[in-house]
Amino acid sequence: MSEFIRTEERNGVLLLQITYEKTLNCLNNDILEEMCRILRQFVRQPKYRVLILTGTGRSFCTGADLKAFTQLSQEGCVDYCMDYEANIFRLLSSSPKPTIAAVNGYAMGGGMELALACDFRIGVPKALFSAPEYGFGWVPGWGGVHRLGALIGQAKAKEMLLLEKKVRGEEALKLGLLTELVEDGERLLERAFEMGAQLAKLNPLTVTYTKTILNDSEVPTYDALIQGLTNGVTSKMPYCQAQIEEFFNRKKS
Repeated sequence: MSEFIRTEERNGVLLLQITYEKTLNCLNNDILEEMCRILRQFVRQPKYRVLILTGTGRSFCTGADLKAFTQLSQEGCVDYCMDYEANIFRLLSSSPKPTIAAVNGYAMGGGMELALACDFRIGVPKALFSAPEYGFGWVPGWGGVHRLGALIGQAKAKEMLLLEKKVRGEEALKLGLLTELVEDGERLLERAFEMGAQLAKLNPLTVTYTKTILNDSEVPTYDALIQGLTNGVTSKMPYCQAQIEEFFNRKKS
């Protein structure tokens, strides 16, 4: 079994669970590569009808590995954003099969972007959505700006992004960030599998047609390129480097 990801299949519903709790399920390169492989299998294999994406412990996912990201060159930032947007985030959102995010805790940065890329988001009251990238001088690198604006509207998206507002379970439900709130956290996965079983009964062609029509205004393909270029430049600026250094110094103290 992988150190980072657990999978389980129930009657056509595939569970992908990030299990690297000691880093609050941040997306290191091993996790990103493993997710690419699993998601390609999900899309290609007819036996899989629905995907559930979740985490373990206190966190759904806390986004990119900061230490690894800050070591990327400017060209590396572009490749990092474009490769994983295409092979994880766009694959989730444009998949002909339904995807469900079971948000068990922190959904921050790229973790929020993962949830936004799914068709449905079920969460618990302690679920927390935020975009801490702005505190470091970056922008979300995997389509999050577009997807958040499309989901909750431009005004609320600007509030969350530019004012670095954290949104928890109840408010997330009201905003439309969550499809459904599960008061008992112990039932979160059970409810996700119930929804998955309901979706798995549908005609696959019906699902594909509906998702294709509704996704007609998806994130443009050039978006990840612009995000990568932006972060490639900003990550080398003194402001960003100072914010990152301060962040890691706080963690040590």
